[in-house]
Amino acid sequence: MRESLGVQFHFGTQVSDVKTGVVTTSAGQTVTADQILVASGSDFQTLFPADFAACGLRLCKLQMLRTGTQPGGWRTGPHLAGGLSLRFNANFAICPSLTRLRQRIGAELPELDRYGIHVMAAQNQNGEVILGDSHEYGDVVTPFD
Repeated sequence: MRESLGVQFHFGTQVSDVKTGVVTTSAGQTVTADQILVASGSDFQTLFPADFAACGLRLCKLQMLRTGTQPGGWRTGPHLAGGLSLRFNANFAICPSLTRLRQRIGAELPELDRYGIHVMAAQNQNGEVILGDSHEYGDVVTPFD
């Protein structure tokens, strides 16, 4: 994009203000452009607090595990998901037994709901298997476990 479209990238740069056509960095540098894209990650809530409050997004800490490349070219095939995953995937909302499953999990293992735990495995193009996962939501999501 830099070479073919003349896009400027400013990696590792903390942005303190964005207005139409102008970005100001925390170092006081200003950058002007016709179009500006800020990839702020979780800083979105501090850079644009009013927009963040109104947009319906919420913080989520997601935990997964990635293995090393599997030996001998071993492949899992399709994405694998356990029954706990049915609770989170909208594709299963039409299942008549979903309400009973959610009630059972809530009664017997409430920590699975508290941390959004389910079981899945997916393999990437490098042969690594991603295992997971858990989801913790809230305004104060800590990086500690």
